[in-house]
Amino acid sequence: MHKLKKLVLSFLIVILIIFQYLNPIEAVSDLEITSDVTISGTSIHYDKIIIHNGGKLIIDSSQITINVNYLQIDAGGEVTYHSNQEKNQINIIFNIHGDAIINGSIKLKGVNGKNGAYSGGSGWNGEDGGNGQPGKNITFNINNNLLFNGVIDTTGGNGGRGGNGHDDDDFWTDPIGKGGTGGSGGKGGNINITAQEILVNTNGQLLATGGNGGRGGNGGDGGTIGKGGRGGNGGNGGQGGEIILTARTGSFKNNGTIRANGGARGERGSGRAGASDGSHGSPGVAGVIDLTGVYFENTGEITSTGKTNNVPLIKMGYGNNSGTISPAPKWLKDELAPVPEGSFTITFNSDGKINDHNNMFYTNDTSPILSWTDFADVEYFREGHYIPASGFKHYEIRLLKDKQRVDVDGGSNPLNITFHNEIELKRGFLSSLPAELKDGKYELQILASDIADNQSNWQPSPAYQFVIDTQPPTPPVLLSESDVTTDRITVN
Repeated sequence: MHKLKKLVLSFLIVILIIFQYLNPIEAVSDLEITSDVTISGTSIHYDKIIIHNGGKLIIDSSQITINVNYLQIDAGGEVTYHSNQEKNQINIIFNIHGDAIINGSIKLKGVNGKNGAYSGGSGWNGEDGGNGQPGKNITFNINNNLLFNGVIDTTGGNGGRGGNGHDDDDFWTDPIGKGGTGGSGGKGGNINITAQEILVNTNGQLLATGGNGGRGGNGGDGGTIGKGGRGGNGGNGGQGGEIILTARTGSFKNNGTIRANGGARGERGSGRAGASDGSHGSPGVAGVIDLTGVYFENTGEITSTGKTNNVPLIKMGYGNNSGTISPAPKWLKDELAPVPEGSFTITFNSDGKINDHNNMFYTNDTSPILSWTDFADVEYFREGHYIPASGFKHYEIRLLKDKQRVDVDGGSNPLNITFHNEIELKRGFLSSLPAELKDGKYELQILASDIADNQSNWQPSPAYQFVIDTQPPTPPVLLSESDVTTDRITVN
């Protein structure tokens, strides 16, 4: 029995060794690149990826997910795809658990179409140009922040030029060839980035433009006598890709360039010796630009123009634009006021008592402390789109005594403003210290504002009422015994 156990144990050890050899366990490590490095597969894990000046990360997969805690691409560093993948649609996903700093280049441009050969088409006509390949797609899911001062280029490849038609060689009567048609530009690839904050600096470029159409070939020469060949038509520009940039909880700032334009049209080829020119191609349709940030700021360029423009969509809590956005964007700003976190109530934290008769709070505290239900500024959906909350700004206090406004010192300037949902009520003055409240009946309401200047309704409605009374009751006047008569007292 003992020998059997040893035999089984030895067998298991051999199996484990073979398994480890065939399926090695890869420890998560750093990838620091100073020259060309090629990776492949569908899923890879690293602790850090740092691509230095002169380093190049070459991806030889059509579908790959790269999981990493930190990504850094220095100026002069590069990410691109292998020539094996030129004709494949590539999707690259970076899941980054920390920050990303990109100052280098990510080159995912589609391959240009082949130029048509002279007289390479049917009937001595010029060969048509090849179509440009579409740009590749890239996605960044970043847990923290993106600092971007590099280039991501997913532009479609340009269409190839049409070949020229065959010329008459003046020796025999050769057919005269027409110019070949230019190839169409490839569609721009997609760029999708999600992070806490996104900062695109001055040199940053995010390009998902369609490829340009190829030029039409020229018609063949008619020789000494006779008419030449017609020019070829230009190719159509490629459609722009999608650029979707989402700053989940922070700022989106663009000081650089974001383009998803349609590709330029291909120019027509020229007719020869009296033959007509070809027709120009059509420009490409613009792609999609969709930007989201709690705070949005643009001092750079954002464009999605083409044969048909595509209006950029900008969703934000608040922000400003002093740069160029073409065409004019659709703004979806935070328009929802802060709301109470539950049923709104006011609570006095000073000594006092609620009168059961009129449900009014009475106190002899001339600077009472009170609190109320906190307000929150919340994100929401409008027209099917997520709109980030701009963020809570402050509370405004409205205090009335005998229907007259009483300014309140909320610990800030201007008066009647406080940043917390608790306050010690005191009269406020612009040029002197606060003072305690006077005796009397007061009405109190609270209003909440967010950074986009959306304001809640005054709460509660009707106003909360309370009374400050520091005077003792008037003592009773006792009559002398001689003044007491039966007509001045009531006996039950």
